[in-house]
Amino acid sequence: MTTDTTADLIIEVMQWARTKDLEDAQPLDQSDIVCMKAIRAVLIENGKLDRFALHLTHKHFELAGDKVLVEYSNEETREQYFKVEKATSEIA
Repeated sequence: MTTDTTADLIIEVMQWARTKDLEDAQPLDQSDIVCMKAIRAVLIENGKLDRFALHLTHKHFELAGDKVLVEYSNEETREQYFKVEKATSEIA
């Protein structure tokens, strides 16, 4: 018997969220550091430090409603990049 452990988990798609532009984001302050240390302690306590990470929620530009930002990586060249594509395009 499996238990649904995601029943109380809320995941929000960030793509269309109203996030601030990077240049409008406030610099890190002491309250951010305190918060991040607390989150890090919880990750360590649960053995998940190597699984999850934090990032600053921000955007660099607006996307049209029919577009998505797709992440690609090239292991050989050790490059990672993003590309704006039509939301209905098939990604190989």
